[in-house]
Amino acid sequence: MDSQERITNDQPRKLQDALERNLQTLLQDSSSGVPKSCRVRRAKLTLGDYAWVVEPNNQLDISSTKDQQKVVDILVERKRMADLVQRSAKGDHLEQLERLKCCRCHCFFLMEGNPQATPVFQAFDRDVLDPRRCRTIEDFSDIERLIAHLLVSGSKVKVLQTSGEEVSCRFLSLLSIVAGDQAERQQEKGDWMSL
Repeated sequence: MDSQERITNDQPRKLQDALERNLQTLLQDSSSGVPKSCRVRRAKLTLGDYAWVVEPNNQLDISSTKDQQKVVDILVERKRMADLVQRSAKGDHLEQLERLKCCRCHCFFLMEGNPQATPVFQAFDRDVLDPRRCRTIEDFSDIERLIAHLLVSGSKVKVLQTSGEEVSCRFLSLLSIVAGDQAERQQEKGDWMSL
């Protein structure tokens, strides 16, 4: 989990705590497929907000990479609707999507919240930027246009939309099951990636 990832600045660990609780629930179900040693750590990620790595002792970890770690080829970039709108004038979301498209892994763009609420938020620096350079997100149709662009352009980035942090945490926890399976396949092939 990226060290900058949070729900609010006044509760920086709330998302990590919720993710850990979801993982613990899955770990208690022996049929869930979650590796028994899966845990959540904060670290600076160079790409995405969530990455899964296998440490030297084969422990699955949602964390940053180090030289001795093996990166599972799954990345998630999470954007709350407020952040997506507020930073859209600078094109942050487009830059992050481009970086994900160039990555050789399974990438997910997780949009969190109600897209119909986008008019409530305002894009920062909208008045000082060239509107031809970036497409500012102002309403639901702009969200639809972004998703349509990803679909039509053949982007390998998969778009997911959740109603809020609780559903996002559940998705990320379930994705840990897939990451564990993927780690086994990559181990067999010796096909590890780095960020």
